[in-house]
Amino acid sequence: MVVASAVSFTPLAGLASYAASKAGVEMLALAYRQEVAHLGITVGLVHPSWIDTDLVRGAEADLPSFQELRGRLPYPGNVTTSVDRAAAAIVRGIVRRRSRVYVPRAIAVANWAKAALNSPAAWPWMRRFAAQVTPALEREVEALGRHDQLVPAVDGAVPNPALVGALRISDESEQT
Repeated sequence: MVVASAVSFTPLAGLASYAASKAGVEMLALAYRQEVAHLGITVGLVHPSWIDTDLVRGAEADLPSFQELRGRLPYPGNVTTSVDRAAAAIVRGIVRRRSRVYVPRAIAVANWAKAALNSPAAWPWMRRFAAQVTPALEREVEALGRHDQLVPAVDGAVPNPALVGALRISDESEQT
């Protein structure tokens, strides 16, 4: 079982990097599924929505607009599943050798509807939704001050100050 996400089915304003990484995970798993099928190996995918984890709780605590974003999503995008229920669904999926596990199960609708969700017909709604939630998310993230690129030390060496400065200058120039 490979864990992707419900957000791999459709873009969601404020979660672009996360959605792109999870869509990539889905494509990787689907390619693996094809590559190993002749060996009798199966590859399953898990598509959880919001799971009650530190990541989700932390985002809700730090970003009131994240709570608002989630609350405005249609069901099942606006519900949170406990870790225990998510784990039980994944275990059931493994035992039953499911090709896909949706947590909650209603997330399957998003997979079936992804062409419509990403179509030109849906764009006006998506654009309005993004225009309403993205500015507040950006302000709140900026206020947290967690946007600086951290350059870790390698083998105990202090990072090159010029490189660190260049990264910060680059970040600042992109914001203007």
